[in-house]
Amino acid sequence: MTPDNNAPGAVDAPPIEPAHEEPAVGVDSAQPDRSDGLTSGHSASGNKCKNAHCYAPKTPCHLGDLKLTECENWQTNGAESSGLYTEGDRPPWSGLALGSVDLNAIAGTGRPRVVALIGAPNAGKTSALAAYFIRLRRDYESNGLSFAGSYTILGWDQIAHYAEFPPNGSRGFPPHTTSGRSPALLHVRLASNLRNLYNVFFTDVPGEWFEEWAIEADAAPGAQWIADRADLFVLLSDSDALSGPDQGRARSSYQNLAMRVSSVANGREVYPVRAKADLPVPDTIDKALEHTDTELFGMAATPLSVIRRSPIPDPIFPLDEAIRKATAPRRLEHDDPRQLDPFLGFRERLRPT
Repeated sequence: MTPDNNAPGAVDAPPIEPAHEEPAVGVDSAQPDRSDGLTSGHSASGNKCKNAHCYAPKTPCHLGDLKLTECENWQTNGAESSGLYTEGDRPPWSGLALGSVDLNAIAGTGRPRVVALIGAPNAGKTSALAAYFIRLRRDYESNGLSFAGSYTILGWDQIAHYAEFPPNGSRGFPPHTTSGRSPALLHVRLASNLRNLYNVFFTDVPGEWFEEWAIEADAAPGAQWIADRADLFVLLSDSDALSGPDQGRARSSYQNLAMRVSSVANGREVYPVRAKADLPVPDTIDKALEHTDTELFGMAATPLSVIRRSPIPDPIFPLDEAIRKATAPRRLEHDDPRQLDPFLGFRERLRPT
């Protein structure tokens, strides 16, 4: 694997515990089914590790010990155990969506990109991801990047199969993302024509998180975790809600969320998207949101719809653009060297070229 040398880094695990999810249709219920993508740290004999972030023997020891009985955190219940990894041990992932404790292993190969999909409930975040993955697995290539694998292939399938034709799918849209779980991250590895590899994480979490976060950041630690680590924000507004009976509330909700994202972006790009753009939005609301997007992010929202209709672009165009921006080569900038403090004058900062 070719490491990404654009910037070093590992993603630190946040103080958010992983949670369980119900298995998706077509997924064996015996499959380990945790939203963080890791199997339980308890072995069949009852031996386990005291470290909350270690899942040995199902995964390698968190401290690097090859023999678990020599690790200070390894606990036994008296049953016989060699404490050695065997050929039949499972890999350290299940293929489901990842959680915060999983990221260090992937980040160790190079700095991952995190694309945050932000929006109210039912704004179309998961549907946009499903459309993107269906296209991606059909040998789709864009901006010189092609699909090169995923640690969350079952997680992708859980959302994508709803949009497929029967008998593999229901020819519909993914159901509402449930609340009460840690940040769900869908992983994709992209390869460039120059054989550079990029690990990209997409967030797929409940829109209720962002509604609460827009009003009070501390009320939604999961949303704040995403905001702290995102490389780029895709901010979705919902044409269906903006044209419905509660259109005024939907407008205010989006504007509150846009202001919150703008306040935490800190130089990171925000890409506004108008989901379900085939539905007409009243002119007054459309102009109000256009003013908000232009004022806060310097651009109007890009239309997104699964119904191809001019001037609406390809349904996956917004995520294509987000990936292009997130994986763009970066250069080091420095502040004015004429500052009194030369160290501050040349401190390193990453900026897209």
